[in-house]
Formats: sequence, C-alpha cells, structure tokens
Amino acid sequence: MKSSMRVSCVGFALICLMAGVGLAQNYLSDPEKVAVSRSIYQWTGYYGQNNAKAADVTTILLREGLTKEAWVEKVTPVLKRLAYIHLGGPIQTITLKDDTAIAVMESRVGAQNKIYNQIEVFHLIKYDGVWLIERIDVKDPEESEQGPQPQPAPQATPEKDPPRK
Repeated sequence: MKSSMRVSCVGFALICLMAGVGLAQNYLSDPEKVAVSRSIYQWTGYYGQNNAKAADVTTILLREGLTKEAWVEKVTPVLKRLAYIHLGGPIQTITLKDDTAIAVMESRVGAQNKIYNQIEVFHLIKYDGVWLIERIDVKDPEESEQGPQPQPAPQATPEKDPPRK
C-alpha cells in the first residue's frame, strides 16, 4: 500500500512538473509577453522604493497628467508614510491585442506593518517599442470566485516625455 501511494505521489509530482515546464516554455516563447512582464516586474520592484525608476514604465495617464518628476514628488512621501513595499507575486495571464496588453498578477503588498493579498490588473500600451503601464486596477481576491474580469484599457495618446533615455 505504501509503495503504490509513493508511486502515485511521484507520478502526480512529475505531471505537475511537466505542466509547469510546458507553461513556462509557452510563456517564454513569446517575446512580447516577456517584455510586458519585464515592465510589470520593474514597476513592482521599484514602486515605493525608487519611484523614479518605477515612473520609467508608466504613461502620463497613470501619473494623472504629471511629469515623471512631479509624480515622484507627489507619491514618494505618501508611500514612505505608509511604509509601502510590493512583495511581488506571479503574473497569471497576459493578453495581447495589437499595441495593448492586459496582465493579471496575484500579488502581496506591505503597508502600515500589515501584509495584503490582492489581484492587480495591469493595462499597458506599447510606445516606441516599450511596454508602459497605463492603468492598474487593484482588487480584493475575494471579490470574485472566478477571478478578475479585466476590461480593455482606454486608448490614450502617449505622453510627450519618452519613457526612457
């Protein structure tokens, strides 16, 4: 009985491993999805810690019409007071359509000495070859048993200040 249970567990683990490898190969085989995820992970890695770097992957729409510099001056003191830190999480899906993308991330953030689980829906546009975050919808994971239902991002004119350089 013990050996058959062990074989079943090993078999199940191998199936999970093969499925994970298949998903990773599918994801990594699409350079646009890799580029989208790179912009998102730059945002989550820097937002609250180095907002100037986080601003490099945003549009003027996300920054509420502010220049990168003015936006950094506005958000930095607020995030410091909250002791905000993004703790990361996996990107669950990325949907591409022309020069727009929607990505769903299950994430954890820290603020005011508490940890929060959340679903982040990133809406991005591609501008001069760079994927920029135009809007982020934050949802409680319990809001929907089926998960977030992303809506298409509004079409905005890219900003005048280039995203990099």
